[in-house]
Amino acid sequence: MFTSLSENLKKVKLESEEKDKRVESAESHVAALQKQAADLLLEYDRLLEDNQNLQTQAMGYR
Repeated sequence: MFTSLSENLKKVKLESEEKDKRVESAESHVAALQKQAADLLLEYDRLLEDNQNLQTQAMGYR
């Protein structure tokens, strides 16, 4: 009985450690995606501004 409880405790600890690692990995992934989204938003804003400038220039050539 005691051996079984000890083995179960070890098993649960290992499972907990594995889940902690998965959570840590997921959190890192989320942080990377958030940075990517922020970078894409900055690039979108830059392209929007470039487009506006080009449209303004094109209107001047008409």
